[in-house]
Amino acid sequence: MSLLFALVAQPSARLPADWPAMAAQSAAAWPADRVDETTHSQAAFLVRQRFATAHRGKAMVQQDGHTLLFDGRLDNRADLAAALGLGDGVALSDAELAFATWQRHGERLPEHLLGDFAIISHAADGGVTLIRDHTGVRPLFFAQGQGFLAVASAMPPLLALPFVDRRASVEWAADYLEEVKPDPRYTACRGIAIVPPARALHFASAAAPPVERRYWQLAADPPRPSLTYGEAVDEARRLFDRAVADRLAGHGRTASELSGGLDSSGIAVTAQAQLAQRGEVLLGLTQALRPQFADRYRPMSEGHFADAVYGHCPQIERLDLGNAVPSLLDVLRESLHRHGAPPRNDFNGFASEAPAQLYARDVRVLLSGFGGDQVVTNNAHALEASLLHQHRWLALARHLLRYPQRRQALRRLVSELRSTPARKNLQRPRVASPQLLAAAGYPARDALHQFPPARGPLVQRDCRFLDRPVLAWRMQDSQVGAGALGVEYRYPMLDVRLLEFVHALPVEYRLQPGRLRRLFRDMMGERLPELVRERRDKFGLTVPGVFSNVVEHAGELAAYLGARASDPATCHLGNYVPMLHALQIACDSGEFPKDTAVKAGETYSGARQGQVLRLAMLALWQESGLAEPLALPAGQPNQAV
Repeated sequence: MSLLFALVAQPSARLPADWPAMAAQSAAAWPADRVDETTHSQAAFLVRQRFATAHRGKAMVQQDGHTLLFDGRLDNRADLAAALGLGDGVALSDAELAFATWQRHGERLPEHLLGDFAIISHAADGGVTLIRDHTGVRPLFFAQGQGFLAVASAMPPLLALPFVDRRASVEWAADYLEEVKPDPRYTACRGIAIVPPARALHFASAAAPPVERRYWQLAADPPRPSLTYGEAVDEARRLFDRAVADRLAGHGRTASELSGGLDSSGIAVTAQAQLAQRGEVLLGLTQALRPQFADRYRPMSEGHFADAVYGHCPQIERLDLGNAVPSLLDVLRESLHRHGAPPRNDFNGFASEAPAQLYARDVRVLLSGFGGDQVVTNNAHALEASLLHQHRWLALARHLLRYPQRRQALRRLVSELRSTPARKNLQRPRVASPQLLAAAGYPARDALHQFPPARGPLVQRDCRFLDRPVLAWRMQDSQVGAGALGVEYRYPMLDVRLLEFVHALPVEYRLQPGRLRRLFRDMMGERLPELVRERRDKFGLTVPGVFSNVVEHAGELAAYLGARASDPATCHLGNYVPMLHALQIACDSGEFPKDTAVKAGETYSGARQGQVLRLAMLALWQESGLAEPLALPAGQPNQAV
């Protein structure tokens, strides 16, 4: 991932001479093979370009007063070049192709692009257009105020500028601790926002409000292709293979997360077969249990599934990551400074071991199976609802008669028929303190975050997933966390062509009673071992280093959070008592209480590892100076701690 930065002044203003240098200094640690920058009285531009495609020309194009910055990858280069009369386009960089497309189509540029991209366009008339790809794989942040507009691929360059409002958002902080994501636009700082996926934002000038336009979304009622099931499997396989091929590194090596899950395993074996044709080898990244945790956590591990994939496809180079760290708090601090604010997700689950290992092997691209569960390899129980909404009564009756788990199916039907859907409540225990929740507008704000359980036909659920802010947050946090360490994430399951095709298929092609993910299982055929291709379970330890590190460093976390609970500056942030109680049990028993309950098959309502990490991260952020602290009334030390 390359880092883009632009700073533009309104026509009546001039850029302070030191501002571009301040932003550039904050981005100096971002890995780059090429750096391009230019500054004049009313605009400054910077690209720290990290090569990962075969077309390694410049990522900044300037012509006749128009500047375009491009980060990403175009998957329809040949089609674009032919349509523009540019031959095969091989000599052009992706930025140059995007610029030529802009000259032909103007603001309709994104409708003609396929791939992962973030684009900043500054026209000769002072107008600025920001474009983010269809599913939000590439992030783009912006800040506006005092007659200036600043845009960047990550928050740190924006935080370095004096005009940016760096006050911490109380609403964001409460939502962060409660693990809810109501809006893809807001950030931890009041003065910084995010371009949502599949959107183009146009500013007539640096001081003008943005005009937002959505340029893509899945069809609510797509036309059904006239294909037999076998033909649909073949076409889906072709599109999947193309999606993987388009995402292989064109410069440096390709790695793939390989947990042993259906999605990551299918991507890995497909990528290896394609790389072998180029004389290259895929690097498989597998999160492994460290020896001291192997016996305790083996029942919750997916390791034996990953072992089966490596045995089935021995050409993949295996790299096991135990992710032992000297200090978990130091890992959180490093993550905090990479992002400029607490991330909801980070590269490889706060893994400190992976970056150095990947850098030593010149890995530029990391493939991930994220997104598959929701659309392409859909794991939803939507068959009954889809048949109901299509008024296919006979098919529904046959399904209920033949389905072994008909009681669960009937329960889902009852939920579907309710005029007012049952709603899930926010997690318990609450992590945010009553003081923070009240300042953020809870309990009234609670209604924004309640969401109905999965309901509606499958096509409706597909659309809902791509609109959920959780997708945008996952994309931007993972990409910034990895990009700051020289690696870019790529997601074959979020390829637009594959999404649109699978979305339009009949529900029976995608779901089968007793055999969810039917389509993808049949697509994989003999590529995967049967143990993996037909697995029905899903474990929670795909990144065991996160869980084991919380246990291993429970004493460090307890000491830190205990001190914060007694500090008037931070005691008002969270509900420290259940967090410290869980950490004390982990110190005494060597196991986090949630894991003990899961292995015993018991219901658990206490603090979880992620809650502990989020509270620690928020407290570290308050101390970091990256933002102005949360403006709350002074708290009283927690006497119960």
